[in-house]
Amino acid sequence: MTAYQVGPAEVPGGDRTFAVKANTDITKYAAVIQSSGQDNEVDMPGAAGVAGWGFAQESVDYSEGQHHVRVRTMGFSKAIAADGNIAAGARLAIADTAGKVTTAAATQYVVAKACQASAAAGDLIVVMVVPSIYVVPS
Repeated sequence: MTAYQVGPAEVPGGDRTFAVKANTDITKYAAVIQSSGQDNEVDMPGAAGVAGWGFAQESVDYSEGQHHVRVRTMGFSKAIAADGNIAAGARLAIADTAGKVTTAAATQYVVAKACQASAAAGDLIVVMVVPSIYVVPS
């Protein structure tokens, strides 16, 4: 197990290490959010369309003693597609509580831009992580 120290960006390219909310498991390449009311702590999304902090770069099994996770907060990452309908160049939002992504709709936060299309649910696609911005209805 790798020892981590929570702090500013440790890896060039936008990775940062965060504490993980107690008793929370995280899937590699899932979108994660700020844990409610906590600084430097991430959680899995509680709903679709919420603001994200980035994409986990490793899996976390909290019960095995891993209580920190490396998160890509800017730059390029892989992400888990929620469906096969993502087009390259699409703005992406968090699709579900598993941290998968889908094409953003009005009233959702954009967390990334797709660099690749998805062919099926569960595909790993390359995305460009962006600061969460709200999609304004047109």
